[in-house]
Amino acid sequence: DIAAAKLVLFDAEDYRGLESEVKRAKAIVMAKAALRSSDTYVAFQAYDLLCKLRPEYPTDTELLFQIGITGKMINRIPESIEALQTVLNVDPKHEAALMELAAIADDQGEYLLAVDYATRLIAINPRNKEAFGRAVHALGQINRLDDGIKLARHASNLFPYDRRFHGWLSDALQAKGMTKEADQHRKMLDRLEKK
Repeated sequence: DIAAAKLVLFDAEDYRGLESEVKRAKAIVMAKAALRSSDTYVAFQAYDLLCKLRPEYPTDTELLFQIGITGKMINRIPESIEALQTVLNVDPKHEAALMELAAIADDQGEYLLAVDYATRLIAINPRNKEAFGRAVHALGQINRLDDGIKLARHASNLFPYDRRFHGWLSDALQAKGMTKEADQHRKMLDRLEKK
C-alpha cells in the first residue's frame, strides 16, 4: 500500500549536518531573485546571510560570487570587489567574476583595471561580446585609440550585427583621420539601425 509507505530522505541527525547547506542554498536563491527583480531590500538580506555563511565556505566560488553581486547591488563596492577577487584566487578563469570586476572598474573610472579584467576574460572566452565592449570603452576613455580600434575591428568581425562596435569605430577612426574606414562603419551602423 503506497499510502502506508513512509519516505525518509534523511533523519534528524543527518539534517543537523545539512542545516548550513540548506541556509547556503536559500541565500543563493535569494541573491539570484534579488538580481532578477533588481530588489535591493532582498539583496541586502541575501548579502547579510551569505556573509554570515562565508566562514563555513571560504573557497565556495558560488557563495563568494553572490556576495560580490549582492554587494554591488547594495553599494558595498569594496566588499564586492574583495569577494569577486577571492573567487578569482580560487578559480582564475571564473568568467562571471572577471566580467563583474571589469564592469565595476569601468563604472568607477578605473579604466586600466577594466581593460585588464576584460582582456583576461577575452583570452578565456574569445566570443564574450560584453568583455569586448568593456575593453573597447575603457581603452577609449584612456585615449588608447590604436589599441581600442584594433580590438573593436576584431569585435566587429566577430559580431558584425552589433551596432556598438560600428558606432565606436566610426567615431574613433574619424578622430584618427581615417575617414574612409570611418565612413564604412557609419554606413554599416545606418543599415543596422534601419532594420
